[in-house]
Amino acid sequence: IQGTPADTTRPYDILLNAGWNLIGDPFLFTIDWNKVKVVQNGAVYSHSDALANGLIGSSLYSYTSGFYAQSFSIDPWVGYWVKAYQNVSLRIDPTTDGRGVTRATATSRAVLQGSNGWAANIQLDVNGLKDTDNFFGVSGSAKDTFDQYKSEKPPVYGKNYARLAFTHNDWGRSSGNYGIDVRSNSNTMKSWTFTAQSTVKNGTAVITWPNTASVDRKVNLTVTDLATGTSVDMRNSSSYTYNTGANASDRQFRIDAVPADGTALRVSNVSARQGTGRGAGVSISYALSTTANVDIRILDSTGGAVRRVNAHTTRSAGVNQATWDMKSDSQISVPSGVYSVEIKAQTPDGRYWIKTRRQKTNAKAHIPLLPVAMSIIKKYSNFESLS
Repeated sequence: IQGTPADTTRPYDILLNAGWNLIGDPFLFTIDWNKVKVVQNGAVYSHSDALANGLIGSSLYSYTSGFYAQSFSIDPWVGYWVKAYQNVSLRIDPTTDGRGVTRATATSRAVLQGSNGWAANIQLDVNGLKDTDNFFGVSGSAKDTFDQYKSEKPPVYGKNYARLAFTHNDWGRSSGNYGIDVRSNSNTMKSWTFTAQSTVKNGTAVITWPNTASVDRKVNLTVTDLATGTSVDMRNSSSYTYNTGANASDRQFRIDAVPADGTALRVSNVSARQGTGRGAGVSISYALSTTANVDIRILDSTGGAVRRVNAHTTRSAGVNQATWDMKSDSQISVPSGVYSVEIKAQTPDGRYWIKTRRQKTNAKAHIPLLPVAMSIIKKYSNFESLS
């Protein structure tokens, strides 16, 4: 195919319709995406102003080796997806936007992350089909709603694929599936819901997060499989594996980032409610003040253990649920009677806490138990009395 080269002495406009557009480089040298201007109704916006006004998406996407990859430069002979939220034109000025572009991907993503924050990568691999270029995090410049610190992903391509995306259906015209989701850097709990998709039936899906070591150590990270309720401490584990099932249905997960502000671990608002009929089981609800490893046991009226419902399972801060099927560990239905729920929680770093009030001032005190004290407690745990 032979065409006419673009004039390298003046700007070149590329028309974008609202929605996804496939574009290429009109010149024979690399263009810096962050320097491209946007034109709407005669008004010319800088790249950053166009993002702030919701005219275009934050990053470009190319299709490489079977999956989408973000790009912050436009190279010759490569096609790119770009999202426009309104009918606009891209204005590329070869005298200022090209030739000297910096190609460092990490630097480009830092533009999205902004200052005073962190970003973590999360990836999906299903039997060799991959989606690796996804990021969540916080920034002192970002908002919790749609802004330039979010980047929507292009439509799925091909019959066989694996796809991971942060799903937002409440952002009006900006609703969609996002590959970058950076929130405000407030000292509160943040949650990201993402969906893992694949066409592979009964496949082995592996979700990984390779760079959480770079995340602020004052933040506790957990990922929860919303289909099973299983939570994983992202500091102590690097992956989560599940089977895609016979129908290869979508799977939803939630990432929770909880500031480790020294708040003591507390278990509160414990309730146990029996459903209608014995087959319904008993629903157990409780709240955690921070991420913890939880053990739940059912005890009979003498204090003897009947059933272990959860065994050292990681649960995130907030309200959590568990169900007792009213059977013993031997899978035998228990007789009618009075039973108690015992919940033990331990911080992921292995610390136990004493929660009490000071005798003179009545002020609350949360005291971590040191290893020596814990060893003494465990040594005499089977003694009814030390007198």
